[in-house]
Amino acid sequence: TPVDLTALLVGLCDVARPEADRRDLTFTTAFAPDLGVAPVDAHHLERALANLLANAIKFTPDRGCVSVTASRGSDSVTIAVADTGIGIPADEQRQMFTRFSRATTATRRQIPGTGLGLSIAQTIVEQHGGTITLVSHEGEGTVLTVTLPVTTHLARPQPPQPEQAQPEQAQPEQAQPEQAPPKQPQPAADQSARRRDEGVSRPGS
Repeated sequence: TPVDLTALLVGLCDVARPEADRRDLTFTTAFAPDLGVAPVDAHHLERALANLLANAIKFTPDRGCVSVTASRGSDSVTIAVADTGIGIPADEQRQMFTRFSRATTATRRQIPGTGLGLSIAQTIVEQHGGTITLVSHEGEGTVLTVTLPVTTHLARPQPPQPEQAQPEQAQPEQAQPEQAPPKQPQPAADQSARRRDEGVSRPGS
């Protein structure tokens, strides 16, 4: 089912914001005005992105920064979750999408976790035809970027157009049948003369 990506992201960030506020984190969002729709399973995609957002908040010290941004390309959407957290050592980043893998920066601080969040997120994103990448600097923070294909922009309802008044068409005039002129009554004297003439012309009279 096509999913409105803007609405999905807004909902996820609304859920995560109270925990960010509790940790005194600066939590910012910036979404393009029309991200379009993606042919995804909303529940699974929410789970993947929620894992990324939860990690960003969990691994960022108090009073740090977490941001979620989303931009639209010609046929894809790019979603980035960035933080100013503890980061991941360069030699451990390749294995972060392997099940049960955890960064030593997290284990040394005894931050709880299962090491499954990124693996689950990668599986879901790739099942939807997307990609996920990680860039991190130890002690500075991490950026996780998800790219998903989109099908179209959302259709915006169009206001009803006023009906245009149609000009009245002139009706063709109907041809009237020609009337024979009425016969004029003949004077009585003319009629008598005609009868006399007719009587003379008859044979045997």
